[in-house]
Amino acid sequence: QDVVICHPARSDSKCFAVDRAFNSLDEGSADFADQELVMDQIGLPLVRNTLEGYNTCLFAYGQTGSGKTFSILGKTPRRELRGLLPRMAEEVFTCLSTDRDDKGQAIHYVAHVQFVEIYNEQLRDLLATPEEQQKKLEVRTDPKIGVHVHGAKDVPVFGAHEVEDWLDFGMKARSVGATNMNAESSRSHCVFTLEVQRTKRNLDGRLVQLRSKMNLVDLAGSERTSRSGATGERFKEGCLINQSLTTLAIVINKLSKQNERGGSPNCSNGFGASSAAGDHIPYRSSKLTYLLSNSLSGNSKTVMLACLSPLQADYEETLSTLRF
Repeated sequence: QDVVICHPARSDSKCFAVDRAFNSLDEGSADFADQELVMDQIGLPLVRNTLEGYNTCLFAYGQTGSGKTFSILGKTPRRELRGLLPRMAEEVFTCLSTDRDDKGQAIHYVAHVQFVEIYNEQLRDLLATPEEQQKKLEVRTDPKIGVHVHGAKDVPVFGAHEVEDWLDFGMKARSVGATNMNAESSRSHCVFTLEVQRTKRNLDGRLVQLRSKMNLVDLAGSERTSRSGATGERFKEGCLINQSLTTLAIVINKLSKQNERGGSPNCSNGFGASSAAGDHIPYRSSKLTYLLSNSLSGNSKTVMLACLSPLQADYEETLSTLRF
């Protein structure tokens, strides 16, 4: 699909090609896209990918106040306004509870969740108690499990309702603040991870184990300080948010150029450097890109949800998001 934007005071227009476009502005519109439609077209394919044993990643990008948190997490307690994360968790456990092996027997599965935020380039465990918050978290690379947050709380869950309970617990600890553009602006990037491990027996009696991770990322919104009016601590937060988002843009740009040349990103050494000199991918330049390096480098089915504001005053931010 093509997305065309134009400024009323200008004669030119900009056209961008996207896989899907959703209109969530006017509920009375014939093409209005509610949360359920977004789930059907984006969430369900990612859930199927996860249950087949592959990693998935969904992250929302856009300016502050454009609807990223609403798209990923939704608005409680109204169930029709639930976001992608609780809907996808519910679908995962619904499928797991009805799944059968080749002999028709119920499969054995275990699931765990992690919820961390990156605030001012520091990692915080949103599932930890205040006493446990003193523990220092680090992004590390393990040859067996890949990139992970060492020291983060790994909580076993047995149903979608438990996932939602831990999600609500973590959201209460997330860093938010008021700016001129958003009264409840997210001041951190948060990454919610649901890991699923399934064990089933084939017809020949062999045990097969499938292990996959589903990462859902709510990025802090990019912002211009001239419009947000941020000063003091809010100004510092905004600078670090923009810096990490710029690093993310650089990483994605280098990966796309590498892909055009027929190269393949090599993240196995944990540094994200490709084999060709000069093709270094700077994953470690920020905590965000380092944590998402596996998802960005091809070891995952990754979807970016670009959230746009329809306001004329936000034209430049909307253009920047689409160019990203």
